[in-house]
Amino acid sequence: MESPRGNSAWPQPEGHVRSRYNIGAGVALASAVMGAAVWIAPSGLVEPDCSSAASVRPARDSTEELRLLLNIPAYRLDVIERGTVTRSISVAVGQPRYRTPIGHFQVDYAVWNPWWRPPASEWARKERPKAPGWANPVGRVKLHVTGLVFLHGTPLEESRGSAASHACVRMSNDDAIALARLVHGYAGPQLAPGELDALVADTSRTRTIILGRTVPIDIEYRLAEVRSGELVVYPDPYRRGERGVGGVTAHIVEALLRERIDTSGLSMQRVRGLVGLSRRAPARMAVDSLFSAPDSTR
Repeated sequence: MESPRGNSAWPQPEGHVRSRYNIGAGVALASAVMGAAVWIAPSGLVEPDCSSAASVRPARDSTEELRLLLNIPAYRLDVIERGTVTRSISVAVGQPRYRTPIGHFQVDYAVWNPWWRPPASEWARKERPKAPGWANPVGRVKLHVTGLVFLHGTPLEESRGSAASHACVRMSNDDAIALARLVHGYAGPQLAPGELDALVADTSRTRTIILGRTVPIDIEYRLAEVRSGELVVYPDPYRRGERGVGGVTAHIVEALLRERIDTSGLSMQRVRGLVGLSRRAPARMAVDSLFSAPDSTR
């Protein structure tokens, strides 16, 4: 009998939020080798992946109907269907020492009910393989991102909203199952009726399924975003930008310009206050409140 937890389904969003993201091609900052995938950080440090995965290329090119967008400082993965953000998923990303890579990639296969086998890395030297199941470190299903990392479930749901993993992207098991179902729905391959239900119901049955088409995923590092009429400024987990007003202001201006908002009247006093509040937690301010009156001191 299928576990009640296996019947994961996302509720329909309360009205569709039109995506305004301009997703560029990006640059892949990664290299993969058989048996031990690594990411070369900009600093030159070699940072181990959270698994030992090789890239498997699907038979067809990527689908445009479904795209994924991850903003690392926001700890959020957006699901974009036909240009509309239909779901935002709370995630954990890589620790500063094991950073989630930034760039334009593709999801190319799924592993249902995966085993977890420790990678050849110092942090995992005392770990032992773990069998599939709800308590598995990579959860009930993992989605592979072109030779790099995985989007996967986790029993450590409290780690979401933080930089806690070894480069991979964690989400709740329920979200991972629902996301994998959606990916298969858009990218294939065609499966026997009830096949996914059977994989969810039987935690011991491991199956790797190569997608019929890849699903694009853009992994970005935006310290500021405009969401629902507010400017949100996030802490800088990887310390990629200057935390001073000047460094973060550049991100703020970029976020406003993405929304075609004129920044000529931006109040630097209010920006400085917002930057100060964002050092430890996300800080928000209504966009209209960021601007000074014409005769005010900026």
